Amino acid sequence: MAFSTNPSDKLPLTFGVEIEYVFGVNKDVVCSNPVYHWLFPQNCSLYPNSANPANFDPTLDAHKGLLQAVKILRSKGARLGVIVHQGSQEESFDLYSQWHMSTDSSVRFPANAYDLERFSGGRIREWRGWEFSGLELISPALPVPEFDLHHFHPYGLAEVQTYLGFMTQPRPEGTPYFFLSGPEAAGVHVHIGLQPQPDGQTDLPLGLLRHLAFICLAFEDTITLLHHPQRHSYPASYSRRHIGTNRFVGSLPHTFPRHHCKEGPGFSLEDAFLRIFRAKTSHELVELLTTIPAENKGNYRYMVRECFVNFTNCFEFIHTGEKRTVEFRQHHGTLAIKDIAHWVVFLTALARTAERKANEEPRPNPTLPPSLAPKILSASLGTQVEPLKTGVLDTPIDALWQDTASHLESLTTIIREASKYPDLFQTGKKRTLKELFDLLQLPRVYRQYWWERAKQFRAEWAAGWRGTGTCEGQLPCRNDDVRDNEGWAHGELDVPPWDVDEAGASTGGDGPASSGRPPFAQLCILANQLIDLEPWDFAAVMQSEGWPDGPFYGASSDVNTARTGAAATAAAGAGQFANQSTDVDMTDDDLPTTTTGVGPSSSPHSSRANVMSISAITN
Repeated sequence: MAFSTNPSDKLPLTFGVEIEYVFGVNKDVVCSNPVYHWLFPQNCSLYPNSANPANFDPTLDAHKGLLQAVKILRSKGARLGVIVHQGSQEESFDLYSQWHMSTDSSVRFPANAYDLERFSGGRIREWRGWEFSGLELISPALPVPEFDLHHFHPYGLAEVQTYLGFMTQPRPEGTPYFFLSGPEAAGVHVHIGLQPQPDGQTDLPLGLLRHLAFICLAFEDTITLLHHPQRHSYPASYSRRHIGTNRFVGSLPHTFPRHHCKEGPGFSLEDAFLRIFRAKTSHELVELLTTIPAENKGNYRYMVRECFVNFTNCFEFIHTGEKRTVEFRQHHGTLAIKDIAHWVVFLTALARTAERKANEEPRPNPTLPPSLAPKILSASLGTQVEPLKTGVLDTPIDALWQDTASHLESLTTIIREASKYPDLFQTGKKRTLKELFDLLQLPRVYRQYWWERAKQFRAEWAAGWRGTGTCEGQLPCRNDDVRDNEGWAHGELDVPPWDVDEAGASTGGDGPASSGRPPFAQLCILANQLIDLEPWDFAAVMQSEGWPDGPFYGASSDVNTARTGAAATAAAGAGQFANQSTDVDMTDDDLPTTTTGVGPSSSPHSSRANVMSISAITN
């Protein structure tokens, strides 16, 4: 992630998370044990401390699981609104200013006792009495986390940590409800946008959208490698109907079956780049990024959102209340703050990189990148063409290249923007994990996390999914997808994705360090060492490491509370299914008489406001 000494130069980016999960409640225990009668559906309400409307029935199957889950979390201090019908409040500004809970029909329930035991990490083995609901916890628009030369600022991640904490608190044996999530059951969606305003949403700039789309397409295979195989869109995977490739820009034919393997047309980064940067408006760009050729020649599917990256929210809708965000849908379901925080930091780096590239001054006398040269040379040898009468979506790619080569302004724009990526437009060269991390300027500690995760998921893919492509058709295709990024072949992930000198020491990926201060990766190691120290030792170690004027857990100089905040969050996050379905037991006496809630910058589990330790993400 880019380091900055002048945060005011950056766009006020926000993120929002949609955390899908399975909520389970054992109706037999709730009915037979008076301790849990407070969970009767008729005792649950839409609004805190208020009776339900006369025309609302909380006992309906569509409502009761949602209201029971909301009541549990409210009793722990969560401020939650309820969305009974998806889309009914989509135009409400309030939807982006507070946390909400809704039902989610895409969540997969355990089908039998074996599934339930496996999903719960072995903690729940009795099948009888359980009822399941697919739910989604929806955050408001939150400030993205940021780095600068002195601190890591978690900003909105502190709230996410708090609300996940409500769901993952330890619970005694026999508690008749749980929250769980995992790759086979759910997903996590992250929205990136600009701070909403009461009078309407704010559009992301066209330049940022162009570069963001291009980077996502260029490194789609690499980013896919960072995710569980259940989120690769294989035919047998849970996610098949919900996500898929974004690489249909200017490449997919109308013919069916549609192959992404060696039998299909290869993806051309150069052709995709041309279409993206020839789009003159956000409307034209979003149409390009959300339209897929249909099975019947000449027909299209419009506003397609079931992709790894969903751009449909950036379309120019009539209603000003619609969110204007880019939605990243590929992450597997989890309730672990570690995994979600890493993903949010990664996506923030991705958006900041797109912003930086959009604002980057072109190089003086930029040269034509190697892989673009043949395209432009071939097009320039053709006949001079008239200005195009169709947009970038409908124009054949050869005609679009000819038009570009024939008009100096268009050609200059393409060369100028392409010259910002000198390492990507290389002939016959696969893009790498290190190239992506270098482009995003990720500190080494984050590279380490994603490298280990890529190796883990690549091994799972090789063991259970190799020989399964994502081709679309009635019959399964036994060919692997063609991958133009390194990491999928054996041994391609053996080398760490950061610079290492001859002595074996890491030399890159930490960003610039100011005079007298350790690099960022060293700070993260130091953070882990400080958790168990006494306050006076904490301060002494900080000074010995070159940080004489305060800790790096935000702006406070209170080392005691900083150490406490680190210790309180160091163990946050556990496995994908195991350790995620936890909650505390509760009786009627435990229920608060009022709902105090948790404000945007505070947590009931910490004496320090808006503080999240680096170790909470890196451990």
